[in-house]
Amino acid sequence: TTRAAPREAPGLLCKRCGLLVTTEADRVVRRDHHLHTRINPHGFVFELGCFADAPGAVASGEGTLEFTWFEGLAWRLADCRGCGAHLGWRYDGEGDAFCGLVLDRLTRA
Repeated sequence: TTRAAPREAPGLLCKRCGLLVTTEADRVVRRDHHLHTRINPHGFVFELGCFADAPGAVASGEGTLEFTWFEGLAWRLADCRGCGAHLGWRYDGEGDAFCGLVLDRLTRA
């Protein structure tokens, strides 16, 4: 008998430049959901997906708890490693870290 090669998880790419940002296999649940709709202090609405790893996104700046959407987790901006487009935020806290990526800034491979 022959075994099928393992299928790779579908990739999610930066919509602007096509760089691989993360995969469906990296989807995680935080605060009981993978998907979150949030409004920032300026009234902009974002639909985020939570991902354990997003090697195509680079976090920058100092983490802050100000206006955090996930209590106890500091956020930093997460931009595309390829073109610099803002893709979401990196959240870090005691025993937890993930990326909240804006889904309409990504496209499937």
